[in-house]
Amino acid sequence: MIVVVNKFLPIEGKIATLASVLRKINPPGLSPDVIKIIDTLAAPDLFSRENI
Repeated sequence: MIVVVNKFLPIEGKIATLASVLRKINPPGLSPDVIKIIDTLAAPDLFSRENI
């Protein structure tokens, strides 16, 4: 699998995009702590303009 992230996105958008992809593919072997972090970072409103 290849994930392409727009280089013009701010870093917050890149992180949210990658976290969203990781949440969807749910690779085996991730610890519950890592899954919790991914779920937090992939939250759709985490990086909204109001929170920046």
